[in-house]
Amino acid sequence: MMLSTLFRRLLVAPFGLFVLAAMPAQAQPRFPVEIFEYLDNVRLVAFVDQADIDSSRQWTPDAGAPPLDIAALMRLIKSRAGAAGKPGIERIELRPLPGHATHWHYIVQLSQPEASGARRKKYLVVLMNGKVIPAIQEPESFK
Repeated sequence: MMLSTLFRRLLVAPFGLFVLAAMPAQAQPRFPVEIFEYLDNVRLVAFVDQADIDSSRQWTPDAGAPPLDIAALMRLIKSRAGAAGKPGIERIELRPLPGHATHWHYIVQLSQPEASGARRKKYLVVLMNGKVIPAIQEPESFK
C-alpha cells in the first residue's frame, strides 16, 4: 500500500506543476513583494502587490517634486484615520522601493491614542499613487 501511494504522488506532483505552468499569467497566483525597512532601529516589513508598484508613478529626485506631495500625503493619512482617533504623525521619510530604483515611497510613523491614555506606534508605507499599505513592526528575536 505504501508503494502505491508513493507511486501516485510521484505521478500527480509533476501533473500539478504542468497545470500551474499552463495557466494564463493573470490566473497564476501572485505573491506580494516584501519590503523591509528600518526606521529608528525598528525593523518594518510591508507586503506590496507588484501590480500596485507597477501602477505607481515612477520618479527620481532629480525629476522635481514627487508625484504625491506632502500636503496630499497628509490629507490621505487624515482621511484614513476616520473614527479611529486622531493619529499623531511623528515621522515621514521618502525612500526608494528596494529593488525598484525609479519607484519611491513614504514611510509614515504614527502615534495612535489608546483607551488607556498610552500611545501606540503604527507604520504605513505609501506609494506615489496614494496606495496605503500597513507596515508591521517585526518583533525582536530571542537570544
